[in-house]
Amino acid sequence: MRQRASEKVERKVLPFEIKADAMESEIQGYASAFNNLDDVGDIVAPGAFTDSLSEFVKSGFLGGLNHDWDNPIGRPLEAREDRKGLWIRGAISDTEAGRDCHVLIKDGVITKLSIGFRTLEQVSLESANAVRDYWRTVGYAPTSDEWGRAKQGARLITKAQLIEVSPVTVPANRLAEITAVKTNRNGIETERDFERFLREAGFSRREATAVTLHGFKAAPRDAEAHTEPNEPLNEEAKQLHLALLLTVLRDVSGREQRL
Repeated sequence: MRQRASEKVERKVLPFEIKADAMESEIQGYASAFNNLDDVGDIVAPGAFTDSLSEFVKSGFLGGLNHDWDNPIGRPLEAREDRKGLWIRGAISDTEAGRDCHVLIKDGVITKLSIGFRTLEQVSLESANAVRDYWRTVGYAPTSDEWGRAKQGARLITKAQLIEVSPVTVPANRLAEITAVKTNRNGIETERDFERFLREAGFSRREATAVTLHGFKAAPRDAEAHTEPNEPLNEEAKQLHLALLLTVLRDVSGREQRL
């Protein structure tokens, strides 16, 4: 039976995996999976979010930990549906809440996402047979756990308004995953990060090592700081290193132009 639901905001939670990338502070991956039966008895049909994606990218947000709407952590950059589910990419803001969530995600403490949405249209699958028939129609192969949950029937969500996506600690749906979490703006936190950046920019190993050592020896450090290769830099040291890098790059560019 097809029904129109109320205007209340609902939430659905999905686990994710992490792959770190030293670029911009972003999170990307699947915020909702299609056709599987989640732990609260819902199935999201393909196409359910299609009509609301452009508005979500324009005015939606990444909520804070566990749907903390008072402390959002960023904004969506891209959202699309594919055969697997709803894929999103978002920018994490450089705020206390954003930085805290980013660290927890990168460290593997937070491993799940949840969507905040309003159900606009739904169909009641009132028996296990009705759920089975739907799965056969769409060609979905359920797990044994899903077969067990299907005994109670299911709610099939066919149209929904996507409002926000948040990192959370408690799962409801098990099939979505984050495909990448990117770190800070320049990815330079340690000597080795800086040396790797130089190598990727075209410097030889010897040149990159020399520039790194020269800059870090001159950079001011905290009173209790050590000089281990993986030690984080303070902001003053980062700025000095970036200034040094720009000087070197300008020098290289000048030599190429003279040649």
